[in-house]
Amino acid sequence: MLQTKVITDLTKVHKNVTTEINVKEFGYHKRICVMIFCIKYGIECEIQIYKSVKKFTIAISIEDMCLMMSNKLLIQLGLTAPNRPMHDAFNQEVHREKLYDLNTLNELIQTNLPLLNEQQKYVFDTLMKVTNDQTGGIYFLDAPGGTGKTFLISLILATIRSQSKIALALASSEIAATLLEGGRTAHSALKLPLNMQSNETPTCNISKNCAMAKVFQQCQLIVWDECTMAHKKSLEALDRTLKNLRSNHNRFGGAMILLAGDFRQTLPVIPRSTPADELNAYVARNYRNHDWLSERAILTAKNIDVIELNFKIQEQIIGESMIYKSVDSATNQDDVVNYPPEFLNSLDLPGLPPHNLQLKVGSVVIMLRNINQTHLCNGTRLAIKKLLNNVIEATILKGKYNGEDVLIPCIPMIPTDVSFEFKRLQFPVRLVFAMTINKSQGQSLSVCGINLENPRFSHGQLYVAYSRVEKPSDLFVYAPAVKEGYQDEQDGEEEEEEE
Repeated sequence: MLQTKVITDLTKVHKNVTTEINVKEFGYHKRICVMIFCIKYGIECEIQIYKSVKKFTIAISIEDMCLMMSNKLLIQLGLTAPNRPMHDAFNQEVHREKLYDLNTLNELIQTNLPLLNEQQKYVFDTLMKVTNDQTGGIYFLDAPGGTGKTFLISLILATIRSQSKIALALASSEIAATLLEGGRTAHSALKLPLNMQSNETPTCNISKNCAMAKVFQQCQLIVWDECTMAHKKSLEALDRTLKNLRSNHNRFGGAMILLAGDFRQTLPVIPRSTPADELNAYVARNYRNHDWLSERAILTAKNIDVIELNFKIQEQIIGESMIYKSVDSATNQDDVVNYPPEFLNSLDLPGLPPHNLQLKVGSVVIMLRNINQTHLCNGTRLAIKKLLNNVIEATILKGKYNGEDVLIPCIPMIPTDVSFEFKRLQFPVRLVFAMTINKSQGQSLSVCGINLENPRFSHGQLYVAYSRVEKPSDLFVYAPAVKEGYQDEQDGEEEEEEE
């Protein structure tokens, strides 16, 4: 049985030796790390994956990951392609969407269907009838926080998948995506353009002959949770793409679309925008106890408060901290003189890890990039388990893979909200004892603290923060002396939300 130092031990294996590795105790990411290591050093190995009782060659497994993450084959990335039929490679996305245990799904349906209340049962019956009739259409599920929206959507997805049909689960919020079985962020699954605001007629980067196109052509239902956080052009892009992929000029290509969200919550966040721009984009202390950590968070309006709170809380954790310094460089050679590394190191941008990333064992972090869409995607919360020089070992705190250990590598990241282009090589994580109110949208908590030391700045933020818990007794609000003129505005919104 391999131990934790499997990568170090593998360096002693001769490149021409064929070996079989027992990775039963390993999580998915550890198995993939072993695969990539063997490919890098030319070691031929066959990995037995006991859960699926199948054997996958290394190259095919890696190519499947490339197809899932970028819709590209290994040969398109300049690597040696495995010996497999071309149609098999492009059927992987369809296979992935049908790779569910039918017995587990039927058991979930039998357990949860009787638990629906009258309104949920009406929604369930209506949507299932339309889906079975294959008449298509667009439906919006208006569900305030804590009313069981995720529970209902999960049951709808399970019912369709239990019939060996495809149901896609998308979400605007990273955390909301992790709460749905097989959930993915909309940007990742739809390959939405990054310049959404400046593009008048955006489309998804999905061609008719790619793997994901087959999924959209065969899917019976597309669920988009927290769609109220998405830019309206995202839905327009999906509309154009589905019409093209399905060769159908009806709205959304005649597909069945279920949009879910809460218009009382926050608007889409647009960098350097005015309130008018946001409205235009709107679509209408026990730190070792992972269960305890996963159900608690401190919410605040601004990133500056988040950084300060995270630093203070981490300081209270016993143990030495480890500092990881990023490697920053301008991607355009003409900008190297204008933007030296010292200047790039000083930039602390939203969505990017800091230059000086200071972590401790037991700290809670959040992923900032998609490494694996099913296990480790943008918005996943993790607890640090081990800090090494070139990799971080952490435990997933929430979702289907709760409790599974994963390895986080150092990856290059290029921000899109600056006037020039530069690359930061760093671990894609940030501390998340505290998080912004916008980031918390879509997550339910057992205990929630709200820091209103600095006032909120966007419509619906107070509503989002208050609705993260079920009972008022689980909500703790810190509101020191409020700035003059802000109190009246806050009281007005509270009265509006109570109505």
